[in-house]
Amino acid sequence: MANRHFEWLDKLIFRDYCYQLAYHRRLPETTDAVPVREYWRLGQTGVPIIDASIRGLEATGYLHPVLQQLCAHYFCHALNLNPNQGIAWTASVQTGTDPALNQANWHLAAQDTATVRYAHRSHQIDPDGSYIRSYVPELAHLPSTLIHTPWAAADDIDTHGYPFPKAV
Repeated sequence: MANRHFEWLDKLIFRDYCYQLAYHRRLPETTDAVPVREYWRLGQTGVPIIDASIRGLEATGYLHPVLQQLCAHYFCHALNLNPNQGIAWTASVQTGTDPALNQANWHLAAQDTATVRYAHRSHQIDPDGSYIRSYVPELAHLPSTLIHTPWAAADDIDTHGYPFPKAV
């Protein structure tokens, strides 16, 4: 408990840094933003952890920061879309979001050039697939070994129309 104050201080410093960035950058307007791809907005990218995150965000207005970062990385790198579109869309969907933090998180994800293996991260974040099952009911019947990679399922396993990944 004695060292947790450093964690709190780091978050406070990061928040102030985000405010400084936002002060020097114009935040995109949510009303004039180019609409994001329909399959992204509907949670139909074909990557279960991304789709569950998008659907969960739509349903609750909240998304855990780890999932925010993963979704932003997928949006910017796998789909090769403009991060300003993602900033505007998430700002319009999230409740109680801080615009400066939202913008900074998206720009950090856009600048991150590390290769992300989304199925591997999905196994780390949601090992038994319970989060995916709660927001992607098309895959709820799949075992934990296949829920993260439904495209690897044999042809005789029904994925109820769940799409193949839009990008890899």
